[in-house]
Amino acid sequence: MGIVTIFIALLSLVLLITLHELGHFLLAKKYNVKVDEFGIGIPPRVWGKKVGETLYSINLLPLGGFVRLQGEDSSEKGPRSFASKPVAQRLFIVAGGVIVFWIITIVMFTGLALTWGVPSAVSDDATGVGQPMVRIFGVASNSPAEDAQIRPGDIILKINGEPVTMAGEVISVIEANKGNEVSMLLQRGRSIEEQIVIPRVDHPETEGALGVRLGRVALVTSSWWQAPVEGVRLTGDLTWRILKTFGSAIRGLFPGKDMPEGMSVMGPIGIVSALQDSLFLGIPHFLFFVALLSLHLAVINILPIPALDGGRIAFLLVEMVRKKAVSEQVEKLTHTAFFVLLILLLIFITAQDIFTLFL
Repeated sequence: MGIVTIFIALLSLVLLITLHELGHFLLAKKYNVKVDEFGIGIPPRVWGKKVGETLYSINLLPLGGFVRLQGEDSSEKGPRSFASKPVAQRLFIVAGGVIVFWIITIVMFTGLALTWGVPSAVSDDATGVGQPMVRIFGVASNSPAEDAQIRPGDIILKINGEPVTMAGEVISVIEANKGNEVSMLLQRGRSIEEQIVIPRVDHPETEGALGVRLGRVALVTSSWWQAPVEGVRLTGDLTWRILKTFGSAIRGLFPGKDMPEGMSVMGPIGIVSALQDSLFLGIPHFLFFVALLSLHLAVINILPIPALDGGRIAFLLVEMVRKKAVSEQVEKLTHTAFFVLLILLLIFITAQDIFTLFL
């Protein structure tokens, strides 16, 4: 099961990246730009086959991909060169990959709403929902929950030996047992473990006796005509939430500001592990996580960071306003410098993932 879930998780991530690159590829074809290579993975190359004018390759490192366009990294001119195309067409080609991420998210949310249901926060009195469960959304610092190593994302299966599917059931037991030991059976991804906690008699009013923020989550379906609307609405709502979280994280870097509660950064290893955990919860939770991952990749890629699509879009927008391109040397050096920084950051985050998951 472990090898199979790792394969499925890794394949899902590779598929997302491949579809992202396909967005660049299709728009390049639409505007008659020659595509020299369509690569899955990061070189060195393992396999390649030229079909027509394009080399299709599979490369050694699976977590990446690229589309190499004629004239993309130089001022090479010609009727089918990227550099020779109008700035608006180049803008659409670069933005094509990000647009695909949003399309994938909308399609997956719509499909879930039509079939198994979208994992959503619901009230205790909600009926007609599937697989209801009680999930921890936040853990206060210096609380009994933190002392018991309870984490955001944990699912409460039982409390004092009794199965629970409503948040109110958990709250009632906690309130009735202040100062006494309470047994909680928790599910965290693929693992299930029991924790003993002692709810506080005296506690901050905003935290509760246990120091957790919890809620009821269930699968919610929609009618055939509501599902596409729900897919678009949910994508827009979550995009805005992700942007606000990133904004809060940036503000949290300054003195006197706090990072967003429960925020964590994952590299490829952490993402694959999280995909495995979601698959353990069931297909709808796995597909929801894949859609959410696609949305995060869309937002990250659209940010004006050199070496990413958003950085290239920023340079093209400057060119559109100035009616003149930024110096090729300046743009290339900027992208290269940030690419090196991103690689170093990725190595650091991957090392953290390895330490957290395996050590």
